[in-house]
Amino acid sequence: RPISLNFEAMNSAAMISQKKALAYAQKNNFPSLIAPTLAFLGNVFFRMGKYDEANYHFTESLKLATPKDKNYPTTQVYAKIALTQMNLGENDLALDTLNNQLIHCIEDNDKLGLATIYIYKGLVHLDKDEIESAKINFNEGIELANQTGNKHLQAIALGNVGLIYEKEGDFNRAMAQYEKDLDLCKELDDKQGTSIVLCLIGQLLNLKGEFMEAINHLQKALTISEMLGFQKGMAKALNTLGDIYYFKNEYERSIHFYERAITLTRRINNKLVLGYSLFELAIVLLVDGQYDKVKALLSEASDIANELSNVAFKFDVRLLEAKYTRANGEKIQAAEILVQMENMPSTQEQEAERFFEWVMLFPHEATLRENAKNKYHSLLDMTPKYIYKERLRILNTYIN
Repeated sequence: RPISLNFEAMNSAAMISQKKALAYAQKNNFPSLIAPTLAFLGNVFFRMGKYDEANYHFTESLKLATPKDKNYPTTQVYAKIALTQMNLGENDLALDTLNNQLIHCIEDNDKLGLATIYIYKGLVHLDKDEIESAKINFNEGIELANQTGNKHLQAIALGNVGLIYEKEGDFNRAMAQYEKDLDLCKELDDKQGTSIVLCLIGQLLNLKGEFMEAINHLQKALTISEMLGFQKGMAKALNTLGDIYYFKNEYERSIHFYERAITLTRRINNKLVLGYSLFELAIVLLVDGQYDKVKALLSEASDIANELSNVAFKFDVRLLEAKYTRANGEKIQAAEILVQMENMPSTQEQEAERFFEWVMLFPHEATLRENAKNKYHSLLDMTPKYIYKERLRILNTYIN
């Protein structure tokens, strides 16, 4: 999300205008104008999901920037480079970029720069599902952002801390964060930020099973993202709409939204969002009995999981492999996968899902069923998640 670079909603006309400004500055040798114009164009490409082109323009901008120019947002450009690397699945490289700039910010006692770096480090750790590291960095960044009074950074942190609460199952605190973030984005007239928060609220409402209200928020988020040309925002909204129609057993509509999301994420090459789009589409196709279409999706999702350093996604893809193997009638091989998964890092919910899959393999084994039910009851006591209620409903349909 743009911070104090003050990038507004952009379209092709804005890009043409900036390219003309860049050509004029280059022709007349105005380096003080060339560097920020390149940074501006970098953000245009970033919003469009053209991450390689964004990275090129950000990097060229830094090369031409005057050292120690107080009017040039050096740290913010490095932060955007890191975010570009993150979206390309290069999380470790993104952290290296941020840590290298962190040293300069410390040397210069640059509080705004430090706030930016810590908050963007939080974003990368959250993308890697490293929750504790994300918390530490967000807390550092929030304190500095408050000291400097930078509301854009505060808005970024609010929503992402809300996402941490959501992952931890504290839906009330998550929603409170999202609502504060939405108010702040509207105050700042941050349209991209508004679309992101509306999508987060829609995702949370979906998790709670409040589907119609979720659809309302997601459609608003999608409309704003389409207006801005914000490709990643469009993909996330489409993915969640796919989730909702899956839960509503409207598989054709669910597949439609997932396929739209996949088309977008292939174009922008956001590995993690693409991976989950493939994963979710495969789940719907399995439930709908379209087994022949799942194999290719599973193979591509597995390749992405092996490439990314996201332990949660690796577990989910491995569980998908067990589901697919069972659906093909290979029960022994599916059981072997589930046994192998015992040593994989996992959350309580993922462990419950693994036990649920054991029940799907051996539905009349009372001990397996009771273990799975106990796990979902424990989860439901902590978090009112729709999927937990649905899993318990299914488990209760089986008899010895």
